[in-house]
Amino acid sequence: MGRQAEAQNILAQLLQARETRYVSAPLIAAVSVALGDKEGAFRELERAYAEHSGVLQWIAFLPEFRALRSDARFPNLLHRIGASQNSTLAITETTLTEIKDSNAQTHLSLKIGVKPRPGTPNGHVVKIIVSFYDLTKDNKMKPTDARVGYDWLTPTNDWADATPKFLLATYVREKTQRPSTDERRYGGFVVRVYFDGQLQDSRANPPDLLTLFPAQN
Repeated sequence: MGRQAEAQNILAQLLQARETRYVSAPLIAAVSVALGDKEGAFRELERAYAEHSGVLQWIAFLPEFRALRSDARFPNLLHRIGASQNSTLAITETTLTEIKDSNAQTHLSLKIGVKPRPGTPNGHVVKIIVSFYDLTKDNKMKPTDARVGYDWLTPTNDWADATPKFLLATYVREKTQRPSTDERRYGGFVVRVYFDGQLQDSRANPPDLLTLFPAQN
């Protein structure tokens, strides 16, 4: 309604409040749409997707998001939302922990929980892809060159058991590693879960990585 300054003020307040408490990402996305900031809106919608926000199931009908419908990313997001609601596997946890390590510049562990839907049969191919990324000195994200590793914390052969299965991924940038010319540091992660080659669920931190590095078909 032409009240752009007021909308900018609301957005600033929401972003500030997010630093100390939970603020709905779809709400911030709606304000971003009102300001004509499509990139900001999709960034927040991806965050909402990563957080499994229940509001997303309604965005196709909400007038606040009408301006996004002509963007190819919108139907793609709707497809992913619909797929996640009927998925066989769901990510239940992505907990990142910093490990004290005198031999490393950065040592992180990422605990990933994946829960099968009740009644899931065995004999299918389950794939969990964990990707770490680095932030360069010019603030660009790149696939990491640090040492990474993966270990199952629970048995993985019985997906018919509907309890979560846990995988531990590690990121280690050792002090002895040759310094990179672009001064890399830890930037984030993406976790994607597949069942018989079909993407079931995904999480990322920061959420922008889901669109910056899309899933490969």
